[in-house]
Amino acid sequence: ITVILFVYYSAFNEKPEIIKVNIKEINKKILLEEEQLNSLDNKLKEQKEKQGMIRTLFYDNELVNYLEQQINMHKDNLKILIRELKKEEEKL
Repeated sequence: ITVILFVYYSAFNEKPEIIKVNIKEINKKILLEEEQLNSLDNKLKEQKEKQGMIRTLFYDNELVNYLEQQINMHKDNLKILIRELKKEEEKL
């Protein structure tokens, strides 16, 4: 039983150092996603200001739609990364 437990522990249990590195990498990815999201938000605001809110609301605008899709994608990525971060933190 001891040998089996040792093999299981060494094969399947992650070391705290590895978990800390994973957390650090996830945090870097989160920061990158947040920077990209802020950049896209600023571009979207600029685009809406250029075109005027009335035009943006009533006409199909490909650039505005594209920016909104990118923003939603980055928000989804952030949610996934935050879930991964929580899982890693629970392992500690």
